[in-house]
Amino acid sequence: SHQRLSKRLALGVLSSDCISSSAYGSEQILLALIPAFGLAAFSILMPMTLVVLAVLIVVTLSYREVVSIYTKSGGAYVVSRDNFGPVIAQIAAVALMLDYIVTVAIQSSAGVDAIISTFPAFHDYKLFLVIGIIIILTFMNLRGVREAGAAFALPTYLFVGSMFVVFVMGIYRTFNGTLPQYDTSAQGAVPLGSSQSLVSFAAIFILLRAFANGGASLTGLEAISDLSESEKTVDLPESPTKLWPCLPIVSNTSL
Repeated sequence: SHQRLSKRLALGVLSSDCISSSAYGSEQILLALIPAFGLAAFSILMPMTLVVLAVLIVVTLSYREVVSIYTKSGGAYVVSRDNFGPVIAQIAAVALMLDYIVTVAIQSSAGVDAIISTFPAFHDYKLFLVIGIIIILTFMNLRGVREAGAAFALPTYLFVGSMFVVFVMGIYRTFNGTLPQYDTSAQGAVPLGSSQSLVSFAAIFILLRAFANGGASLTGLEAISDLSESEKTVDLPESPTKLWPCLPIVSNTSL
């Protein structure tokens, strides 16, 4: 019972993986589109994001059903083992391990990139910062789910609050006419392509690559089903209700 989490604490620790990936999902879409389509990429960004969000809704509905049935532990390994046997379950387990490894690597790097963009003086220490963050995350999680939740729930809620502050300020400065415009040819900027590339056959593959990059925003939903046993209320499975707050948060931060 020591490892049981309350609703607010569980939402903070279990949704951090899912929510944080939305911080760089839109950026990854633009990184694939801008070199090929130039400024026209910003016109494609919103429709592409809506497609990703549609997939997010389908995935959320699917995991909601999984959590409703597997109230103890509903990860990919358990579901595959019960329905398809041990061989498929082992494949799912390997895929899940690779998923978590790549997620930690990418999200740690993305977080450090955000820090360096604000404090360029740390650029030479990028690798050490990434390694340090991974060590801290590993140490905190080894202390137990409840201790990790207490440490990571606050940054999660702080991140969500900060994103909404950014939205409000961006909308206000847009209508107020005080939103700065930066030179697209500035040093470090992504090279601009030509909008004429949209009519080429290769545009199909570029759009597919951009969609794949944006799919990074979908990572982390399985964390809730993996750790549903860590919640306080087990008799009445409330894990499905915890998936729904992630949906509007990820949707808003992606948009």
